[in-house]
Amino acid sequence: MKYFIVLISALLSMSCTENIEFSESFGGIDFDEGYDIDLTPEGDIILTGVFSKEFFYRGDALLKSKGSYDIFVCKIDTSGEIKWANSIGEKRKDLVYNSSLDKDGNIYTCGYTKIKN
Repeated sequence: MKYFIVLISALLSMSCTENIEFSESFGGIDFDEGYDIDLTPEGDIILTGVFSKEFFYRGDALLKSKGSYDIFVCKIDTSGEIKWANSIGEKRKDLVYNSSLDKDGNIYTCGYTKIKN
């Protein structure tokens, strides 16, 4: 089995004197890849990438692919718990290249997908 591993070693500042560190792995049995990571003003992590078949986190399948590669965007809190995970995609390859946050915490991603109509 091939597992996609993204080790998130993030030092998140909770206050001027306290830091939290954790690492996690993501992915399934096929191709999975993370492309961007952002920090929200609250210290949460936004992870963006692509996956195929299923997107796993801590042994649980969170998302199922609709085709070749699908895009995922997920939000992880400062303790490493998934707050939410979403996917975008159809039957062909869907790709994401980058993401960004604005001052209000809105997430913007750029990539490619072909959606009917």
